[in-house]
Amino acid sequence: MLVFNGDPKIKAEDISETQQEKKDFLSDTHSGNDGNFIISCEDGNDEEIQIRSPFESVFLVATADSDLGAAISEIPGAFGTWDGFLKLFRMIESSAGNPVAKGWCSDDELGWFLYSADRLSSGESCEGGESADLMYLSEAESFLTILLQEWIKEKKRELDI
Repeated sequence: MLVFNGDPKIKAEDISETQQEKKDFLSDTHSGNDGNFIISCEDGNDEEIQIRSPFESVFLVATADSDLGAAISEIPGAFGTWDGFLKLFRMIESSAGNPVAKGWCSDDELGWFLYSADRLSSGESCEGGESADLMYLSEAESFLTILLQEWIKEKKRELDI
């Protein structure tokens, strides 16, 4: 299985079976097998691509960008608590900017997350029906996971990883 690492130039539907030898279609360009491959095209415009596992690319991005690296290091302690979620969000916002303006979430989603995090991280008790308006911890985790994924994708593009 080939992982195209989000390369917009190659789509699964563009790949078809070929009668050519496998070595003629996809070949390692270096004996060190560093992840570079040549895709042979019928029109003769062969293209070299680099294929990385998702884990390797996240590691490379986190190493190259100190803000993202710090946020990823924060995850084990942050996930599971409202204080941690709020701290992680502030790290993302401080470095990446407004997630709504970037199209990573809606204004309503962000407002709901911040309202819930502010109320629940401060330890305030909720009056009767008010707790029904708050985000569950699992929903906040999903929300932050999406923001982190979008931030990583953006950094991968910026750093060409």
